[in-house]
Amino acid sequence: MRKTTAALVLSAAIAAVGPAAGGCGATRSDTAASSSSSAQITASGSFSSTTSRSDVLASSEGTGSSGFSVGSTTASTSSSSGSGPDAGHDAGVPTGTIDFGQCTPSPLSDTMGCGASGSFSFDAEFKFDLPSDYGCTVVTSGSCMVSTCTPMMAFPSGDDAGILSISGGAIPAGAAIMNFGDGAYSYSAGGTIFTPGQLLTASTTGATVPAFSHSVTAPALVTLTAPTLAADGGATTIPISIDLAVSWTGGEAGGTMTLQGGGDGGGTYSSVSCAWDATVGHGTVPHALLGKLAGQTDSFLQYGQETKTTFMAGAYSITESATLYSQASVTFQ
Repeated sequence: MRKTTAALVLSAAIAAVGPAAGGCGATRSDTAASSSSSAQITASGSFSSTTSRSDVLASSEGTGSSGFSVGSTTASTSSSSGSGPDAGHDAGVPTGTIDFGQCTPSPLSDTMGCGASGSFSFDAEFKFDLPSDYGCTVVTSGSCMVSTCTPMMAFPSGDDAGILSISGGAIPAGAAIMNFGDGAYSYSAGGTIFTPGQLLTASTTGATVPAFSHSVTAPALVTLTAPTLAADGGATTIPISIDLAVSWTGGEAGGTMTLQGGGDGGGTYSSVSCAWDATVGHGTVPHALLGKLAGQTDSFLQYGQETKTTFMAGAYSITESATLYSQASVTFQ
């Protein structure tokens, strides 16, 4: 998954709002934590990886090893369900986000975004904050928001949940992830790791965040019918002077259609992110938000379907999601 600084922090806002009734939802992003890594699954089934933080973190903290291991871990199941992903911010309850992401190449996608065989990412962080807490400027309009961030920001630390293990799809049994020391858990791998309908599970041994084990079911990949993307995988021009009409097919009941676009502004990173009830089949991105992306380079457009569930682990309200998406190169002008 291609991750700009703005895209990384937008996930915090998604933990604070959900799809609205009537088919218009609030914003979310497909990235759940402010870190990234690259990983490969070896023939033996273990993870081999070299990790680097996201652009903004790397600029201030450098790089290091990811701490992947394969072994058995023990976790207990959370006994209660949360009332929604915004419960933590509304009630002063600590929150958490867990996200499984699978980028699937399509005839319209660019190979830089998904790779020739697809790409997988996992991110989790606990005690997450809003984009404004990261020093980002956030503007919201209807079902969408735009966030503009700068490098060298200080990111609040998350809480430790111990060793976090993941399973499901093609993830090797017992694959476990150590955090970076600041509560961030992350890795990525090439290829197709999960497909629609598969159950994905995250379990922790517990620390500051109590031990838990919880699952989410992967959604189907939607078909984008508008905007029309370049058939050869080249960059598609997205006008920023008019509203962008978005339509799709394949939405599932309980699913969320997500759309995110952004790029590098030469020292600032801007990202527009929208979410709609997946069954509605259409939505609109206001041109006032698209205008914030003028002059961006290395620009992209991600679209996909997300399923999510919220549960309690002790006092923590945790939102776990799975997103199956595709990505294309675009030019905002």
